[in-house]
Amino acid sequence: MNNEQSTTEQEHQTPQEENNDPSIQRARRATPASEETTADRQDERETTPAEETPVESTPEVETPEEEPTIPASREANELEDSCRQQLMRVTADFANFKRRVEKERAEWFVMGEAAVLKKLLTVVDDIDRAVANVGDDDQNGLGLIAKKMHKMLADLGVKQIDCSGEFDPVQHEALMQVESESVETGEIVDVMTPGYVFKGQVLRAAQVSVSR
Repeated sequence: MNNEQSTTEQEHQTPQEENNDPSIQRARRATPASEETTADRQDERETTPAEETPVESTPEVETPEEEPTIPASREANELEDSCRQQLMRVTADFANFKRRVEKERAEWFVMGEAAVLKKLLTVVDDIDRAVANVGDDDQNGLGLIAKKMHKMLADLGVKQIDCSGEFDPVQHEALMQVESESVETGEIVDVMTPGYVFKGQVLRAAQVSVSR
């Protein structure tokens, strides 16, 4: 009876009374520490979030390129002949273009020189007229200047047009027709203004009179 009462009393003990009860304290001391530690670790696992395991990226594998198929021998020969002919055509076109450009460049130089020489011819004409009209005292000085001018023109490749013989419409310009017993019809009688040529190009046609 006494045992039942004591058991009943233990069940109805308050938390403060349990802490003061020597029997309960001895029971707590007898509890193995491993059980408490295991329980604590289990609680920590439940409360601690699982760490994410890093996923290793797999390296990309390069796909080997397909080797070009080798054409058949006949196709290769045809391709080689086609490329050779095309190369020959391009080379010929470039050579023709180069020759054409060089020719045009030379013509441009001649045209530029001719434009300058045409203006110089007017000065030469004035000197020649002055030499023909001055007296004997001044003729020596003007004569030397005229000779130097004509020599300079000759050194530059300028030549005076020949006005002897028949009339040439390319090199001569007929200003008038005259009666002449000593000159046959269609031939040049007199030269009024001399003409000049430069590298096969007529700088200025000679102005002449022609016999009827």
